[in-house]
Amino acid sequence: DCGTFWFGTDLRGRDTLSRIMYGAQQVLLFAPLATLCAYLVGIPMGLLAGYKRGRIDDILSFVANVILSFPVLVLYILIITTFGASGLNIIFAVVFASSPGVFRIVRGLALDLRTREYVYAAETRGEGLWYVLIVEILPNARGPLIVDAMLRLGYVSITIGTLGFLGLGL
Repeated sequence: DCGTFWFGTDLRGRDTLSRIMYGAQQVLLFAPLATLCAYLVGIPMGLLAGYKRGRIDDILSFVANVILSFPVLVLYILIITTFGASGLNIIFAVVFASSPGVFRIVRGLALDLRTREYVYAAETRGEGLWYVLIVEILPNARGPLIVDAMLRLGYVSITIGTLGFLGLGL
């Protein structure tokens, strides 16, 4: 009956809408949390690499490029099959696969913003490294980071749903 079951029922007579809503709870919980954790890992590394340059930039960029050379879904499947399908492991897989992308965006922004006059003024005042990174550079990089975060949240939501469909989700 369409009035009772808006999305119909499955072969066993269970309401499809309620099953979708129940399954979406996991995605709506873990996707923002995993995306936030990826940003908490990627932003400090990207700021440091883009501002300091040199050897630390070379090492972090190499590691990020190696991780980014693998398909994301393959990394998720590899991590989850290795460590098991739990909420923490899904978050770990998303952070491991997504933070190098965040790193590269932040690094590029920091490379550009480090040459601005307000950064030179903070350095001249004798401000410390993390003050310059957090107070001077990061707020001026927020626009592209917000856009990327929203896009990444959508990608992570779809990927967590895909993992559930493949039997590797919660």
